[in-house]
Order: sequence, then C-alpha cells, then structure tokens
Amino acid sequence: MVDVLAAPACAAALVVGEPGAGKSRALAQARRRWEATGTDVVTVTCLPGAATVAFDPLITLARTLYAQGRLPLRVQRAVAANGATRLQNACEAFERAASAGPLTIQIDDLHCADPDTLTALRYCIDRLRDLPLTWNLAMRPGHAESDELGAVLARAQQADVIELDGLSADEVGALARALAPDRGFDGDAVARLHERTGGNPLYVELLVQDRDDELAPSLRRALAERVRALAPDALAVAGALAAAGVPLHVAALEALTRRPPARVAAALASLVEGRVLRRVEGGYAFRHGLLRDACREANADAAPPQAHDDAAAFPARPAADAALGPAALFALGASHEAHDDLHAARDAVDRALAQHDAARDASLAIRLHARRAAIEGHLGNPEEGIAQLETVAEQAVAHGLRGEVAQCCIDLCALCEMTGEDARFERWCRAGLEAAGPDGSAERTRLVTNLAHVALTQGRLREALTLSGAAASAARRHGEPADRSRALALQARLGAMLGEFASASTAADEAHDLAPPGRAQRRAALARATVHELHGDQLAALAAYGEAVRDVPEDTHRDVDEVAALTGIVRCACGLGRAARAHDALGRLRAAGRFGWALARRHAHEAEGFVALLDGDTARGCDELLRANELGGDPFRRASLLLRVADARKDRKLFLGVIERFDAMEAFHAADAARALARAHGLRPGRKREPQNTLSAREGSVAILVASGMTNSEIGTLLHITARTVEYHVGNILTKCGLHSRVEVATRIAAGQLQIAATASEAATPADR
Repeated sequence: MVDVLAAPACAAALVVGEPGAGKSRALAQARRRWEATGTDVVTVTCLPGAATVAFDPLITLARTLYAQGRLPLRVQRAVAANGATRLQNACEAFERAASAGPLTIQIDDLHCADPDTLTALRYCIDRLRDLPLTWNLAMRPGHAESDELGAVLARAQQADVIELDGLSADEVGALARALAPDRGFDGDAVARLHERTGGNPLYVELLVQDRDDELAPSLRRALAERVRALAPDALAVAGALAAAGVPLHVAALEALTRRPPARVAAALASLVEGRVLRRVEGGYAFRHGLLRDACREANADAAPPQAHDDAAAFPARPAADAALGPAALFALGASHEAHDDLHAARDAVDRALAQHDAARDASLAIRLHARRAAIEGHLGNPEEGIAQLETVAEQAVAHGLRGEVAQCCIDLCALCEMTGEDARFERWCRAGLEAAGPDGSAERTRLVTNLAHVALTQGRLREALTLSGAAASAARRHGEPADRSRALALQARLGAMLGEFASASTAADEAHDLAPPGRAQRRAALARATVHELHGDQLAALAAYGEAVRDVPEDTHRDVDEVAALTGIVRCACGLGRAARAHDALGRLRAAGRFGWALARRHAHEAEGFVALLDGDTARGCDELLRANELGGDPFRRASLLLRVADARKDRKLFLGVIERFDAMEAFHAADAARALARAHGLRPGRKREPQNTLSAREGSVAILVASGMTNSEIGTLLHITARTVEYHVGNILTKCGLHSRVEVATRIAAGQLQIAATASEAATPADR
C-alpha cells in the first residue's frame, strides 16, 4: 500500500478505510518515502465541523506552500479570497508550486472536507496531471460527496484506490501478542479477536489493552456514533441482520424489515459503501462483530418486537422452525429460492400463507402469493404460474401497491420467457415500468433490462444494447450487484452479436465478477460463452457453457439460462467433433424437455438438429433446425439456425435471406461471416454496399448514447473506453454528418436519419485479419 502511495500509477492515490484502519499511518510512511527521494511533501488534515468553511483545506495548503517559498503572497491570498475565480486561483497556485520542483500534496480525513474543496480537487487533479505533482488522499467511506469523488477519479483512471480491509487473522495474532506478550493468545482467542474487530488495528489494540474483554468507553462511543449516523432504512436493515446473526439475502431483509425492495437495496448499498456490511455467499454480513453488536443495541427499541423475534428465529434449522412468523417464513423461502431449492422454498411460502392474516397486512399477502406463483412456474408449470401471477398483479393494483405490481411484472416476464410468449413478455414489461418507482429503483432497473430483451426479440440490437447499458449504469448507482451483472451479461451478448468483441468481453468479465453464486453466476457464464462462440473460439465457449451448468443436477434443469447453456454445449461440441459430449448434453436437454415449456422444446429441437448433422443425417438435422426456427426465439438466433441449414444444404437463396436478416439487424460481422461461408461453397452471395458518410458501429453506439443525454464520461464508462476517445468519436460524427451540436445528433437519431454500419477492421475476427 505504501508503495502505491509513494509511486502511484495515476496522478493520485486514495486510501479508504474505517476509523482506526491505518490511513494516517500510511500517509506518514509515504511521506517519509517521498522525502527520502527529495520530493517536498505538504500535508493537511480536514477538520470535523469545518465543512461549512469553503476551501478551508486548500487555503491551509496555500499558506504552507507560501511558507515554504513555493508561492508568492499574492497567489496565496488569491486562494483565500472569495469570488467566482477561486477555483481557477487554486489550480494556478498548485500549478505554480509544482513548477518549482516535484511536489506531493497529502490530504487526510477528506470526508470532512466541504463540497467546494472536493470539486476543486477533482478539477486540479484532472488539469494538472502532466506536472510533477502527486496527490495522496485518505478518507473514511460512507460519505456521499467524498465517495462520489473517489468513484469519479477511479473511473477516469486518475487515482489508484486502496481499500484497507483490515489485518489478516495471522497479523491480528502477531499484533495481539506484541501488545500483551503475557496473555498468550492461542488460536481460538485470535480467531475471536479477528471476528470481533475485522482486523482493524485500533480496535485490536483497544480490546487487547482491556483485560476484561469489555469495550473501552471511547470505542463504544465511536461505534455508537457511527451507527447513529446511519439513515433510518439502513439502521433497520442492519438491525434485522444483527438480530438474525447469520448472513441474509435481500429478499429475507425485505421481509424482516417490511420495507419496499428499492429502499432495502438503497440501504444495503449505503451500508456496503460505508464498510458496515460486506457481500458474502449467503447474502450480506457485518464486516465485524463490534459493528453487529452496536447495530443490535441501537435497534433494541427501534423495531417492533415481532420483527426482532422473526429475525432472531430465522437461522433456526428447518426441523425446528415451527415458531417462525409469516415474514420470517417468507425470508426463509427466499433464501431457499436463492439457493435453487425450489421445493423447500414452496414449502416455506405455503406455511407462511397458512399463518398469515391477509386482512391485517395485504402487502405481505400479495408478496407471498406472488412468490408462490413464481416458484410454481419455475418448478415446470409456467402457464399455471402466469395465471396465478396475473391474478395477484390485479390485487396489487386494487390495493395501490405499485412496488408489488412491478415485482409481479418482473416475475411474469421470467415465466413468459419460458413459454416463448414475446408479446406477453413485452406487455408485462411495459406494465411494470408504468408501475415502478422513480429512476434508480431496483424494479425499474430490472424492467429496463427486460425492455432491452424485448428489443432483442424484435431484432433491434443497437437499441437493445443501449437499453442494457443504461440498466447496467443505473444498477451501479442504486441496484444490487446481481441486477448489474444481469444487465452487463445481456450487454455482452448484444455486443458480440454486433461484432464489438472487445467491449463485449469486458462486459462479460465484469458481469462474471459481480454475479453472486447461483442463477446470476450461470447467466454471466452464459454471456461469456456467447461472446467466445460468436468470436469463433468454440473451445473457450464450450468451457464457459460447461461452467454455466456445472453445479446443476442433471434432472433439475428448470431455468432458461441452463437450457440455453446445454444447447450451447451441443453446438460447440458438434463444431469440435466431440460426439460424446454433444450426446450427453442432448440427453440432459431431453430430460428438461419433459416439463413441456416452449423454450425447452425449441432448444431440444435445435440440439437434435446439430447432433443429427454431426452424425451425418443432413435431412433430419436440417428438419430439426427448421422446426426450432419455427418455434420462435430472437431473430439473431433464428438467423443463425437458418445459416446452419444453408451451410448444410449449400443453398444460395437461403444464404442470401440470412445475410439480409443479419444486415437488417446491423449484425454486420455475422453477415460478413455468412458471406464468407457462402463463398467457401463456391456461391456468390453478393456484397453489401454501404452509403456514403456512414457511421462506424462504434460511432453509431456513441451517437445513440449521445442522443440519450449521456455525458462523454458516462458513455466512456458504459462502452469501456476513455472520455477522450468518446470525444474523438463525437467529433467524427459531427464531421461526417455535417452537424454542429449534440442536440442535432439527437434529432437525427430520433428521426432515423443516421446510417450506421461496421468497418471491416471492426468486424473482422483475429483470424480474418
């Protein structure tokens, strides 16, 4: 860490950690390193309560630089003077100070700084990055303005962010034995100390010094103040988690706190950013026991007794959970569902329904019935689940429960995807968006991802890519990692369909890193496999498809992504000539097909077709693929099936139809690959002639995002390129189209007057080049 502070790769290094984690110690060690190299170091600490004094840390820095002879008095006074030019004065002062030789500026406790100071820092770091000027910053998490500064600097690659997560158990043991060598800390004692403190050096020191193992008064006060600073929703969520004593999923916390999903998601995001909670395999848990105990004490009188009882009873074993109330049973069912144990989930929800008084709490009753219907659908009865969910949605509308309506629509979309009813999917998606809360709510983010799926099923790939990118961006700010992972997974698949493999691969990797275990992890693996397959790397695709179904028992495939992954295994195994692997996956697909839902049947026909072609039965293989095409699916997948038939039959007319379909979807990479395949058979598929002044695929993506109102920085984050590269593309768009402003770009996009295509270099695979 000190190495990064003393030699950051970017203009700045930012240390983030809770009180006592060692931020100030790290700055002091870095200061000694800098001074040993002959670099001047100026240090300032932002003071609590001084946030109302604008520019206070920067004024102090200017005074110190004046005292060192790096600034004339006139410049130092200009920084302290009020006025519209204060920001520019500060930037000029640091520029002048750095011109005298290498300089490092250290600012500690940045979370206490005023908003004007944070704005000025962001400006100065960006504008002065080419000077011999380095910034060492340190702050606590959980403060909106300073957290936003850190995120902006990290996204712009202007700061190395170092998160202090605490000492390891071995390091805690070594520190404890050094502090109290006479106490002989054994393994169990060290483990308890590590669990209580999370490795925070200050907390370890204070607990070790108190031989009665009681909290020092100063530490107890500090923890109480930290908990009291939490927003009401965050405090309620933390209290429920503290009472439960075990990690809980989002659905469990929604049930125990009886708060809408959007508020619980926002509370969890703030608790994670504030280093109170961390994400674990079982959902969310406290970073250490001291925080858990402080939250439990703070919530002792803040929540209804039943909520505490339910939370405390939640971790009980299923054989002994007869005393659980309806809310806790709902949470238990949600936990089972998250771990794919649908039968146990249905049992828990059934017991909750038997106990619950609907007249007393209509909201919980509707949520219970909705979960019961969704689970029934995923158990292989999607039509029945849809019918039940539609009834529940009508009841939610009658009670004015908009959040529950939106959640019902999300569940309805999932089941409609299973049954292959694209029109019904779209209808419930748009109904959910109408009922969902304001921008940023978790439900709206999921529904925008669904809307991107609607655009995909209608062949509007570029629009779908934009929508999925918007959903991923919204989920980063307000939603769960699973929501962002789902949007990124779809973004990756769409990018690969459009031939934009670099950004698609980046999105797929990020989706995989964010996805929690279970369904989200399978979806992310499926996206990664799709990118590999469309890029022509069937071996890597086969491995990724295998990862998507690795931990799923062979007789329980009830998920859309699992079935799609099995079909992908068949395609890639056939392409690689691995007959045994293809037949094994086909057998699992046949077992899934017994549930009778449309999507499983379509995938089964597709897999049967590929295996028949591998076995040399061209007629049967083509018939099966055509049958799969007739059963629906998104236009890109259907065109790909027809391409395989055209290849098997050497049918020029069919080749031409497939190429026309790909071109109409702007899937130019796939269209060019189809042309190459036709030429390999000695056929002449023709060549697409692009109109003059056509935008490249990347420029088209940028133009659509500009039209949506996004800034260059936001577009760069979405497309995984720098803001400067976005600016370059915007300039090309304006020049090619003879436009003068971003507003004119938006107008042309809305009117459908911009031609978008892919250049050969963008569309070609590495093998083609």
